[in-house]
Amino acid sequence: MIKGVGKVLTFDSLDSTNTKAKAVAAEGGELGTVVVAKSQTGGRGRGRRTWHSPEGGLYFSVLLAPRQGRRPTDLPILAGVAIAQAIKEILPKATDVSLKWPNDVLVNWKKVAGILCEAVSEGKMNTCVVGIGINVNLSQAELAPFMNNPFKATSFSVESADSRYEMEDCLIVCLRKLFNLYNVYAEEGFGPVQYLWEKNCRFVGKKVELKESAEPDERSAPNAPSTVGTCLGIDETGGLVLSNAKGERAVYYSGEMTCFWP
Repeated sequence: MIKGVGKVLTFDSLDSTNTKAKAVAAEGGELGTVVVAKSQTGGRGRGRRTWHSPEGGLYFSVLLAPRQGRRPTDLPILAGVAIAQAIKEILPKATDVSLKWPNDVLVNWKKVAGILCEAVSEGKMNTCVVGIGINVNLSQAELAPFMNNPFKATSFSVESADSRYEMEDCLIVCLRKLFNLYNVYAEEGFGPVQYLWEKNCRFVGKKVELKESAEPDERSAPNAPSTVGTCLGIDETGGLVLSNAKGERAVYYSGEMTCFWP
């Protein structure tokens, strides 16, 4: 049994596990409730993107609460760390796994997982839905439409010579890592999460480009201003810390990393 996990509700197909989890919360669902679907017809990503969600991916949402009510941004950072740890356990040891700010997990520098955190409702301001989508058994052909993205898409199967993974086993590992870290966070605060995020981020120390956006939940437009700097990690609130050529530090709370240089 994993400490903190509540009811696990499973469905063959949903419009969105986040939408269903919000409805469950509105009906009195407790923190720790998990909603899982084999596929989604209206899966969502950050910045009003859609999340391609056919069978073969792992799609689930969890009801969680930030340690402090005004810090919901802690949760996607926390979830990213947990999913990166889970992927390292599931895939072969030699696999290169990295976090990409603010809410993606990469395998061999390609996107394999994304996280979308949303507030439940005005009546439950301290409850959030943390949605997680992971490309597990999707084929190269199914991922083809996303090969022109700044970071190409991949899956466990593609990165493991077409090996197949049991979805339930993957879910158990993900939930164990997620709730183990969430319990540490509840007791000790964001500090351990920040440390682990930086430890699991291969961009720290690299020169990166960040396309800025006006709002945290908006997708960066093609002509949005961009900033180039050395990634120093994240600050105590989860903001991305960059250093420019003059050594000046700045913190960013929205935007999309589009490329990097070793």
